[in-house]
Amino acid sequence: MQIETIQNCNARCVMCGINEWHRETNKMSDSLFLKVSNELFEYKDVIQRVSVFLGGEPLLDKKLAEKISILKNGGIKNVFFTTNASLMFKDRALEILESGITQIDISLDSLKKEIYEKIRVGLKFDEVINNVLGLIELRNSGNFDTRIRIRITQMDCNANEIEDFRKFFKDNFKEGDSVYSKNLNTFFMEGELKDDVKQFTGFSKYKSDEFIYPKLPCYTLWNTMIILSDGRVGLCCVDMGRNVILGDLRKNTIKEVWQGESYKKIREIHLKDGRGAMKECTNCATWI
Repeated sequence: MQIETIQNCNARCVMCGINEWHRETNKMSDSLFLKVSNELFEYKDVIQRVSVFLGGEPLLDKKLAEKISILKNGGIKNVFFTTNASLMFKDRALEILESGITQIDISLDSLKKEIYEKIRVGLKFDEVINNVLGLIELRNSGNFDTRIRIRITQMDCNANEIEDFRKFFKDNFKEGDSVYSKNLNTFFMEGELKDDVKQFTGFSKYKSDEFIYPKLPCYTLWNTMIILSDGRVGLCCVDMGRNVILGDLRKNTIKEVWQGESYKKIREIHLKDGRGAMKECTNCATWI
C-alpha cells in the first residue's frame, strides 16, 4: 500500500515529472488518513508493506511521525518511506526513528557536490550529507531497528559512483542496510525530454517498437494500491500525472475499490493482451 500523505516537494530534480502532478488537494486530511488506516488494520496479517509517500518529499508532512506510529500501533509491521533527507535534521530524525519506522530509503544521487546540486535542484549537498550521516549515527547510537538504504538514480553522470557510495557508508552501516541504484525511466514525462535530463542521463524515451515486454501484464495490478492525497486511487506510482483513477476512498472502502470494476477491467486487459494494450502502460519497463 502506498499512501501519499502529502503531495509536494522542496526540490525540482531534473528527472522528475512533478509538473504533471494534479490533485484536488496536496495534503491528506487527518480524518481520511484514519479511515484508510483503520481499513488497513483489517488486513494487517497480509499487508507486506505500507509506504507513507508517493512521489514527493514526505518530511514536508509535519505529522509524518505521528502517522507512522498510528500504523505501527495498529499492527502494520513494515512501514517505509523514501526521502531526499534535506529536512532530516536531528530533532526530526529522532522523532521519525522513535515512531517505529521500519525502513528509510534516501535518494542521494552523487557524492560530488557539483553533480548532486545540478541533479537535485534546490537542495544543498553539504546539508543533506550531514543530515544523512546524523540520521545513521542516531539510529546506531539509539539501537533502533530501522533499515537505511541509499538510493541512486543511475545516470551517465553518476554511473561510476556506486562503489564509491559503498565505501563511503560501509563503516556506518548495520546489517540490513545497503546501497542500490535504479535506472531512470523517462517514458512517463510528457512531450520531449528536457535538455538537462538528456545532458545528465543519456537516456531517451522508450519506443513501442523497441520495447520487448508489451505482452506481459504488470504484476502491480494484483499487489499494490496507490492512494493519493485527495483519497483517489491511482493506477500506479509510475503514472506521474495520475491520469488513470480506479476509485475514491472518500466514497468507498479499500475492499470495494480493489475488487471493483475499474481494477477488474484493467487486469483483464493486461491478462489478455499485455501492458502494450494500454497507452498508459505500453512502454513501461518498471515492473517486469
